Amino acid sequence: MTTGRQCHLVRLRDKPVRDIVMQVRDWMIVELNADIVAVDKLYPDLGLQPESWAQI
Repeated sequence: MTTGRQCHLVRLRDKPVRDIVMQVRDWMIVELNADIVAVDKLYPDLGLQPESWAQI
């Protein structure tokens, strides 16, 4: 199943990256990874984590 959900963090290329932007990006990555781990624990057959890949 694919949800089609995508997350995009858009910034202006002609301006320096602000620290808060990098903090939000890092937070998003942590949250998305935690979601993947949680789903992988419930449904290991999906093979979302490298640890699951060896079991398939």
